[in-house]
Amino acid sequence: MVNVRVEFNGERMKALANVPAGWKSALAKWLGKTAQEVKEEIRSKFHIRTGQLWRNIGWQITGEEEMIGEIGTGVAWAKSVVYARIHELGGDITPKRAQALTIPMPGVKGVAKNYGKLFVLKKDGKCYLAKKEGSTLKSSFGKGTVKILFFLTKQVSIPARPYMRPVLSRKESELRQAIDQVVRGV
Repeated sequence: MVNVRVEFNGERMKALANVPAGWKSALAKWLGKTAQEVKEEIRSKFHIRTGQLWRNIGWQITGEEEMIGEIGTGVAWAKSVVYARIHELGGDITPKRAQALTIPMPGVKGVAKNYGKLFVLKKDGKCYLAKKEGSTLKSSFGKGTVKILFFLTKQVSIPARPYMRPVLSRKESELRQAIDQVVRGV
């Protein structure tokens, strides 16, 4: 989950206490527009398969003593998307309960445990999970065939592909201007 918080507390909150309710609507308008731009950024950067990430960018304003505006997955109505953070910041993925990660080969769907009896095949210094197909399997692979289903690896490095930070950098001054306009309007 990646969330961004805009907090108004302490001195800022005291200053805003004398301002009409317009500042809250200015923040809400900015959050809504920014969330929409984050979704557009996701659409432009990623090959979308399921739409989970862009569909679950939400926003909300919470708090009475302090005003907090949030944008991200797992905010308000939006579901938390576990891979949101790794896309935004990059990082390494390692196995938690196994010795290796299983990466499906092209055309393979699902997870290794759903493929029945598999064996480890070492080829060209790399390890794979494979399945025997056909009647019998000779050591020379002459009778029957072997289908490689998964590549095995200890770690995968995912490069950062920020979709939230670029939008927030572009939109930060817009929020400041909107709040300043409301404050000056008093």
